[in-house]
Amino acid sequence: MDKRKVIILAIVLFLFIGLGTFVFAQSGSDENGNGQGNNTIDTPNDNGGDNGQDTPSGDVDGETEEGGNTGTDNTITAGGNGENEQPGEEPNTPNEPETPNEPETPENPDTPVDNTKAELLAQLQAIKEKIEKAEDLDDIDSARVDRTEELVSAVEDLNDEELNELLAEINEVLDDTIPPVINGLPETEFTNKDVKLSIDEDVTITLNGKEVTKEDIALLGEGSYELSVLDKAFNETTATFTVDKTYPALLVNDSEVADGETIYVNKDAKMTVDEDNLESFTSNGIDITKALINNGYWTAQKDGEYNIEVTDKAGNKTTYKVVVDQTPIPVNHLYVKNNTHEEYNVSEENRYKVIGNGQELY
Repeated sequence: MDKRKVIILAIVLFLFIGLGTFVFAQSGSDENGNGQGNNTIDTPNDNGGDNGQDTPSGDVDGETEEGGNTGTDNTITAGGNGENEQPGEEPNTPNEPETPNEPETPENPDTPVDNTKAELLAQLQAIKEKIEKAEDLDDIDSARVDRTEELVSAVEDLNDEELNELLAEINEVLDDTIPPVINGLPETEFTNKDVKLSIDEDVTITLNGKEVTKEDIALLGEGSYELSVLDKAFNETTATFTVDKTYPALLVNDSEVADGETIYVNKDAKMTVDEDNLESFTSNGIDITKALINNGYWTAQKDGEYNIEVTDKAGNKTTYKVVVDQTPIPVNHLYVKNNTHEEYNVSEENRYKVIGNGQELY
């Protein structure tokens, strides 16, 4: 039962008791409030004498009767004042009604408890510190939980410039879900040109497992690269690419052939390619890349010209010509010219049949 019902019940009881007392008193009074009939009660005297004497209702001053007995003021008087006195007892006084407690003022549920500037500033600074010390995406998500709608609403209601700037700085990170952009990345995994990269955001850059600066990726020459870029909200962009500006080299029977060179061999031409990023190998327009890769080499066994074209994945292309000629030259006649025949006694007939000592042959 709540306090209000208790108070109402107490008041009803108080009125009921008072009304009952008033009705009881009025039952022995006339219209003018004067006592009617004999309203006295016999009170024994102190010495045990005759107690049959009546005391008029008006004698309330304790006059002495004959016999030396003193009348006691123990009568019930129904006077005009409506008071009802019980002999030897104090009149009943109803209990005072309890004063209800002041109702508690409820807090405004829409207003956060911590809404002073100092308290809001402390909460925002704690969130900012958590962002700055974050080691992974879970830490950022925890900071997002700390940035409650009530906190944001309290800051906006206070409309303080310092608080608004700090909240905007926090929101810039926590509301960012877009991976950072790396400018200048090659369109394909392999390129034969230097790579110039730039990043507009404040990010953490890792190149081949090592943290580097923006200046370190401004120009990248030949090599293979694994790049990771992470912003403050732990949005990540990764890229893998290779810069290859070297033309593929052809080896014929383990001897390197220069780009554009023609080489002659009088035996099988065993060809290999010095290229890690081989894309294609063709001979006279026929693609024999798989055969070269599977065996590690390709052999030209028949006599003839082989126009070789080798391309790597970066687009570097080299061409070679290999001529295989394993057929001996047939000799039907041998002509010997003796330029100094005059030094010998040789007839005109045998002039070109005799070789002098030390003569050169043609």
